[in-house]
Amino acid sequence: MKVTVDLKNINLLGRIKQIENRKLSGNFIIISGKDYASFSYRNGQFQRARFNNIKGKEAMKRITELKEGLLTIDIMEKVREKEQLWRIIESLPNLLFCGIIEGGIFTHIILKKETRFSEKEINNFLNHLMIFSNRQKMKVREITLIYDYYLLYIERAKEGVFTVFLLPEVEDIRFLTISIRNIASRIKEVLFPEKKYVFP
Repeated sequence: MKVTVDLKNINLLGRIKQIENRKLSGNFIIISGKDYASFSYRNGQFQRARFNNIKGKEAMKRITELKEGLLTIDIMEKVREKEQLWRIIESLPNLLFCGIIEGGIFTHIILKKETRFSEKEINNFLNHLMIFSNRQKMKVREITLIYDYYLLYIERAKEGVFTVFLLPEVEDIRFLTISIRNIASRIKEVLFPEKKYVFP
């Protein structure tokens, strides 16, 4: 899944650190005025970079100095983790969407097919969520996406890591909240198995 964000809204060096720490793979493109830049990582390791006609580490240095422009992020999900998360999500029939944000980058996206969202609608939704990934905002109420679905809340798993849930509108949100919090704990175990975490 590709997501485009404004460099003004993120800490690029922080995002790169997240990629290295989580050993993620992905391709990144930046368009900034007359400048064109791209770089890629595989399993957390730097692969290549280009800044206009400059290549390699010097290009990467120029890229990290950019303050303005649009960054397109294309993270390749880890298959094993994605399969585990999918099984968790299937255990809650009403859950339509689950995403994991790490430092402003969606590292996992799971969307049930019956939601009928187009890729453009999903990208708009993800771009909207990026606003919240840099803040300590725990709950977001009544954000209408389409077809009367609502974002229930963003749950902060730990510093810089959020789980995002999208569910249908319901009369009593408390029942869904209890189920989602249980699911969130299980998602935390998949992503960070080395430490047990209890949601407040």
